[in-house]
Formats: sequence, structure tokens, C-alpha cells
Amino acid sequence: MRLFNPDAQPAVTHIFPPAVEIILTIVIAVIIILFLRLIFKDLFLTVFSKTKTVSATLVSKVAEPYVTKKVYAAGGAGTPGVAAGVAEKGMDYYFTFQLEDGKVITLQGPKTLYDVALEEGHGTLSYKGKRFISYDGPTEGTRVKTDQNDYEFVGLNKKL
Repeated sequence: MRLFNPDAQPAVTHIFPPAVEIILTIVIAVIIILFLRLIFKDLFLTVFSKTKTVSATLVSKVAEPYVTKKVYAAGGAGTPGVAAGVAEKGMDYYFTFQLEDGKVITLQGPKTLYDVALEEGHGTLSYKGKRFISYDGPTEGTRVKTDQNDYEFVGLNKKL
């Protein structure tokens, strides 16, 4: 009697019936595709969108402060280190436009436009996906406001 047969097929064991395995595989594939779409959505919008130039009204403009911190720790594993790093403090400028077809979009734009653009002004907006390109609308002139900084770099041990 021979115990080892090299021509014998290994027994395949299934946790679930084959129909359930197929359904689970499809559900997992759909979840992965939706997750990748969520991650790369902005990239696809920027790369594959056409530049649009439309008539638009500047509904509002908002300056929003931000602070980013990068901390670097000196020392290795088990040895106490001193934290060091850089903090960046600045402003982001957002513009909300109502397009001629009634659609409302918000885009991040430059400080130079924020300083001079008039709210409720009607002009020509150019954008690509979610990226602002230009806006030619009524302005207050060419004055630059000095009440807000663009960028300021300080050490983490100093007060922002």
C-alpha cells in the first residue's frame, strides 16, 4: 500500500459556497475602486478637465488663516531628544462665484485679487477643475492691503 501519490490532486476547501465567494469578491472590488476614485478624484479633475472661461459674479471672498507645523525630533530610540522644527503661518484666500448657469463654485485664489476684487462684481472667470486661473471683474483699483501677512516662518519655540 502506497501512502504518497504524486499524481493526486490536493483537496480544495472553501469557507463559503462558490456563489457567496463570487459576490464577496465583487463587493470587495467595488469598495477598492470607490476608495481609489476618492483618493485620485482631484488629480483626475486637474489633469483631465478642460479650461473653462465663463461669465460669473463674485458672490463673496474670504481670507482664512492657517498654521502648519513640521516637528523634527533629535535623538535615537531610547535617548531623549530635543524637538525642533518650523511652523508656517499664513492666509488662504477663497472666492465664491455664481456662474451664468446658476452653478456656485468656490476656488482658492491669489492675495492680489482678494485685495482689489469687488464682491457682487460681474466678470469673466477662467478655471480648470478646481484650480483658479483668472478673474477679470470690477476692482477697487490697485491698492494692496497690508493688514494681513502672506507667510511668516517662525521656530516652534516662539509664539505664533
